[in-house]
Amino acid sequence: MLLDKYTMVLPGNRCLNLMLNSLRKMKNVYHFVAYVPINGKLYELDGLRDGPIDLGPCTPENWLTACKPIIETRMQKYSAEEIHFNLMAIVSSRKAIHLKDIDRLNQRKTQIVDQLEELKSQTSTEGGEAMETDQRSSSVSECQTMIKNIDGEITRLQTLIVGEDDKMIRYKVRRQRDQLECINAQND
Repeated sequence: MLLDKYTMVLPGNRCLNLMLNSLRKMKNVYHFVAYVPINGKLYELDGLRDGPIDLGPCTPENWLTACKPIIETRMQKYSAEEIHFNLMAIVSSRKAIHLKDIDRLNQRKTQIVDQLEELKSQTSTEGGEAMETDQRSSSVSECQTMIKNIDGEITRLQTLIVGEDDKMIRYKVRRQRDQLECINAQND
């Protein structure tokens, strides 16, 4: 049985062994089912089935719409007293999103710096009309303002990344604790 495999992997974990023993006694084991889009197809990943189930074609844009009726149908199969459902979403790491945003901003900043250098070189090599010089000065000023704004946004995102790193450290510490000892201490 699936539960025996987990017990063999973690034989020293008292809390897990207690939970697994409880699950063995239950008829309806609480487990996770995931719906994921992979390579243009929607798959159901059910922890109690042998492998993924192909639910048909989907796109990154429509996969949530495609799985909604499947989830609703599955939930309607059971009465309210029989099973309780929790819906969870797996989302991209905020840190990864912030890092992508920083990369995008750095690329934009590089383009603006190149544009700024070109404007400065045109100003120094060409005399030109007063109006053209004013326009170039205005463009230089706009580029400098955009660079300053991008730098501010990058700093803000870096601060958010530090916050995400701190949060992950707290989560890791919390997951490593033996919660059973804490529960027993509360009950004494």
